[in-house]
Parts: sequence; C-alpha cells; structure tokens
Amino acid sequence: FNAFDIGDEHLSVDVTVHALTKYPSGGGDILMGSVITHSKALHDRLFKIHANQGICVSGDDTAQIIRSLPHMALRYQQQADHARTLITWLQQQTQFTQVLHPSLASSPGHIYWKEVCTTGQSAGLVSVIFDSKYDLAAIRRFCDALTLFKLGFSWGGPMSLVMLYDLKQMRQLDTTHLQQGLLVRFCIGLEHPQDLIQDIQNALQQLE
Repeated sequence: FNAFDIGDEHLSVDVTVHALTKYPSGGGDILMGSVITHSKALHDRLFKIHANQGICVSGDDTAQIIRSLPHMALRYQQQADHARTLITWLQQQTQFTQVLHPSLASSPGHIYWKEVCTTGQSAGLVSVIFDSKYDLAAIRRFCDALTLFKLGFSWGGPMSLVMLYDLKQMRQLDTTHLQQGLLVRFCIGLEHPQDLIQDIQNALQQLE
C-alpha cells in the first residue's frame, strides 16, 4: 500500500504518518514514528518544527528499525496468514456475534479496503464482538485466562496481544454497523495459529 499513489478529485495524500513501533520495528520495543511527504515545501516546514521542538531519536533505535525493514514484508505476510486462519475458526464460535477484519466481505469498510489494498494483504488485527449476554466481568475473565495473548495496546511485534474495549464508554460516534456487545481486539503475532486457537478456546471456558 503506497499512500502517495492515491490521488483523485475526492482523495489525495500529501503526508503519511507511520508508527514505526509497529511492523517496521518488528520487536514492539521501540517508540518511534515517521512523517513523510513528497512536497519540498511541507518537508521544510516539518523540518523547522522538528528542530524548534528538539525532537530526536537515538542512533541505536534508528539502526534497529533499519535492520528490521528487510524482513518486514515476510513478517507482515505471516501474521496476515495466521490472522486468516484464526478468522475462519472465530467465525464458527457461538460466543461471538461478529468478527471484524477488513478482508471479510461482511466487515464494515471492506469495499474501501478492497479498493486501496490491491495486493489483498491485510494486517494481523482481528476484533470480535461477544454475545451481549456476556458482561464486562466475564470478558475480563476471558482476557485474563489467555496465556499466549498478552494484555497490550500495540501490534506488529512477535508476541500476540489482546485488549478489551467498551466502545459505548469510548465513542460518541454511531456504531450501528456493529453488533451489541463488548469488543475484544486480537493482535496476531508469530506464534503458531493452532496454538493461538487453543489458547482462545481454553479462555472461552471462563465465560460461564
């Protein structure tokens, strides 16, 4: 996906912002971002702000990012493949009323993903909506029972992560495209997908 390739009367991109902490670093242990533009004028303005605010990153962190870039595509593809394996299984579990991933035709926004992500690759982020009969305490028991999935907000590293979201408490925007119930987001790492499935299956027993 090259954001700068997008450009028409409705949509064009002048600046892209990346969280290098995620897939580019590969380890989930570096805090860094990037701001990229093709415009010399915008670059000069950004460079001035950068200098005035004294923003800098360590040479060691930069070297680690550069070292990880050559195999980023391989990691991304494997995590995407693992995510699709989990999606197939998650859709069969009665505890979930909705599985969210841009590659699914049933997911909101799929048509836009298909339009701009022409390679068909999709990130390893998968969300599920639990049946509304499960309350917050039950979902917390589920998350706490996971062993391979660690609690965490990030993604793109080797370790799988899980995070619980109560969207009604977080958002004011309309969420009619989502089923009722609490949302849990899985970040798929590099573990074997069958091990991740077993981990989720074991944790689901804590719902009751």
